Amino acid sequence: MKHDQRNAGHIYLELLAIVVLGCGISFFWRAWRSSDELIINESKACEILRAIASAQDEFREETKRTGLSRFGTFDELMGLGDNRSRYADIGNELRLFLETSDHKGHVFANSNYCFAVYLVDKLGFPIQEGQIKDSDVNPDFWIGYAWPRSYGSSGRRVFVMDYRGSLRAWNNESSTKTHYSGIEKPPPAHLALPEEGHSYPFAKKPQGTQRSYRWLME
Repeated sequence: MKHDQRNAGHIYLELLAIVVLGCGISFFWRAWRSSDELIINESKACEILRAIASAQDEFREETKRTGLSRFGTFDELMGLGDNRSRYADIGNELRLFLETSDHKGHVFANSNYCFAVYLVDKLGFPIQEGQIKDSDVNPDFWIGYAWPRSYGSSGRRVFVMDYRGSLRAWNNESSTKTHYSGIEKPPPAHLALPEEGHSYPFAKKPQGTQRSYRWLME
């Protein structure tokens, strides 16, 4: 009888160990898979920013023919709104993005990442979509951001691309424990610090903790 009880106890412990091991493997598998998916989503976000940069270069080259020679808003690059592009071929990457994106104000978003492009006027203030006056636009500057649609589940980092083609990333962590996440919460135009030795023509500069954010080259 005691022998049977000991065997039953051993079997129970073995089954318990198998269950615990299975749960552990499942947990680490989900964590690894989730991390892998975030990396893929972030990589695709960078590809879209690069496609935006290519469209901006094309837009500016084409607008030289009209004497404007400036970059475009997101609406212009996408061919939306009153200032629809008559110039640039935005390319297949952006066309595909447009077909699968939501659009609210100056923000475009797919299921994983949100995107915004900013121009500034000659005083350094961001220009709102639909309020473009060619004579007021700083023709030499644009900046674009990509940030997670759902922080932690669709991505983590914020990416910035500027007029020089510089792509950088910030971990989207701050002392306030808040994150840029979702179509309703775009980064301000002046969020990113320029690279050392360069400057951005913003009237408003990064404030407080923004000055401590580390933007690393991608």
